[in-house]
Amino acid sequence: MFRSATLALFNRSLREDTRKATPYFARMGLAALILLFLGMAHSLSGLRGSSMAGLTFFTMVIWINVVFFTVVGLSHFASAITEEKEEMTLGLLRMTNLNPLSILLGKSTNRLFVALLYLMAQFPFTLLAVTLGGVATSQVVAAYVSLAAYIILLANLALFFSVLCRRTYTAAFLSFVSLVVGVVMIWIVHAVVQALLGIGVLQNPYAVEARFPEMLAECTIAFRLADVLSTGFSGGPLGPQVISNIALAAVLFGLSWLIFDSATRSQLGVDAGPARPVTSAKIVPGRRRLFAPGRPGIGAIYWKDHHFLHNGKTGLLVRFLCLAALFFGVIPGIAYVIETEFFTEPRTLDSFLDPMDEYGWVIFWVSLFLVILQLGLLAGRIFREEIRWQTLSSLAMLPTSMRSIAYQKVAAALIVVLPITLFVAIGLVMVMEDFADFIEDVFSGDGEEITGFLCGIFYAVGQVVLGTHLIAWLSLHLKWGAFSLGVFAIVIGNMTYWMLSAISIDSSAGAIGMLFIGAFAAFAASVGLHEAIGVGFKSSAAKE
Repeated sequence: MFRSATLALFNRSLREDTRKATPYFARMGLAALILLFLGMAHSLSGLRGSSMAGLTFFTMVIWINVVFFTVVGLSHFASAITEEKEEMTLGLLRMTNLNPLSILLGKSTNRLFVALLYLMAQFPFTLLAVTLGGVATSQVVAAYVSLAAYIILLANLALFFSVLCRRTYTAAFLSFVSLVVGVVMIWIVHAVVQALLGIGVLQNPYAVEARFPEMLAECTIAFRLADVLSTGFSGGPLGPQVISNIALAAVLFGLSWLIFDSATRSQLGVDAGPARPVTSAKIVPGRRRLFAPGRPGIGAIYWKDHHFLHNGKTGLLVRFLCLAALFFGVIPGIAYVIETEFFTEPRTLDSFLDPMDEYGWVIFWVSLFLVILQLGLLAGRIFREEIRWQTLSSLAMLPTSMRSIAYQKVAAALIVVLPITLFVAIGLVMVMEDFADFIEDVFSGDGEEITGFLCGIFYAVGQVVLGTHLIAWLSLHLKWGAFSLGVFAIVIGNMTYWMLSAISIDSSAGAIGMLFIGAFAAFAASVGLHEAIGVGFKSSAAKE
C-alpha cells in the first residue's frame, strides 16, 4: 500500500474494499453472467449455424457494459463528495488536515479502481468469444481499452459535479445531461457543417473546419465501439476516443481539485433537513397565495409529501408545461432539422406531421416511456428522504399504522405522474382510429394471436410492477443507486430469461407460454417484494 500522507485516505479506502465480501461476490456474479451468455451464444450458434456468434455475443456484452456504467456508474461516482455533504461529515474530513487532493483520491479514485476491477473481471471470459468466430483478440483488447477510458471520463465528470452540487441526484442528473448535451452538440455541429457545404460556403470537404465534426465524433464511445466491433477491424487499442477521454478526465479532475475549497466551503449551505418545496408555505397577509399548501386534513402524510417532497401544485404545473414544450416544440423542431439535413427534398413542418396520427404515436410512446421512467424514479425516492433524515421513528409515533403511512406516500407519488399520463391520453386520442383498427385486427384473428397479445400486455405490465417494487425495496437498503441497479437487474433478468427461452422455444405457442410464465413470475415476485418492503419500512423505523 502507498505510504504518502496525500494517499492516506485512498489507502484506507482500498483496504476497506479489499476486506469486503460484496465486491468479490459481485465480480463473481458478473463473470457467471457472461459465461451464461457465452454458453447460450454457443448453443444458438450450433442450432442456427451462425459463423458470427462470437461477434454477436461480444457486441451484446460490450453495449451492456456501456449502459451499466453510464446508468449505475454515474450515480455511484456522483455520490463521492455529495454523500459527505448530505451527511454533514465533510467538515470532519477537513478537520483531519486532509488536503483536497487526498479527499478526491480517497473518495473518488478509489471508486474508479473498483469499477475498473469489474471490467477486468470480464476480460478473460470475453476472450472466449474468439473461439465462437467473428471476433479477433485485437478487437476484444481495443473494446475494453475504450471502455476503460470511457469509465475514467465518467468517474471524473461525476466527480466534478459531486464537488459542485449539494445532492447526489443533482450531481448524477447534471452528469448525465452533460453527456447527452455533448452528443447533441456534436450532431448539431455536424448538421451546420453539412448545411454550409451544401450551400457552398465551405468548398473543401477535406478541410479542417469541414472535418471537425467527424473529429469530434471519433472522440465518442459510440463511434469508437462501432468501429471496433465492425467486421475487419484492424486498428490498435489506442485511438482518438481513448486519448481524448483520458485527457478530458484529467482536466475535470484538475478542475475538481481547483474548485474544491470554494465549492465545499460551509458544505455548500446544505440545510440539516429535507429539501423544501419550490413554493413557500407562507401566507401573504390579507390573501392566500394561489399555490401555497392548504390544511393537511386527514391525510397528513400525503399532504406533506405532495407539497414538500413533490412541490405540490407548482410541481404539477411545471411538469405539464415542460412536457408541452417537449412534445409541441422540441420534438417537432428536431424532426424538422432531420428532414432538412438528411432528405434531398425537404418537406415543411406541416407536411412532416401530416397525417397527425403519425405524430400521435410519437407522443403516445414517448409519454408512456416517461411514465415508466417517472414511476421508477419515484419508487427510488419514496422512502429515501425519510431514511436519510431519520424521520421514520417520528412517523411511527403517529396514531396510524406504518402500512397506512406507506400507502399515503405512494398516493402522493402517483399524483406526480398525472401530467405525463395526460399526454399518454392525448397521444392515444390522436391515434384513436389507427388504434381501433389495430385492436379490431387483433381480436378478429385466431385464438393464438389474441392470447399472445393479451399475454404480451400482461408480461409488460408485470415487468413495470416488478421493477418499481424492486427499486423501492433496494432504496430501503442502499444509500444510492437503487433506481439504476433496479433497472439494470430487470434488463439483465429479461435478457437472460429470453436467451434461455430461445434455446427451447420452437413454436409460437411456446413463446406465448413463456410470456405467461414470465408475467406470472413477475407478479408473484412483486407480491413478495411488497411484503418485504413493509417489513423493511418497519425495520428502518425501528433502527432509528
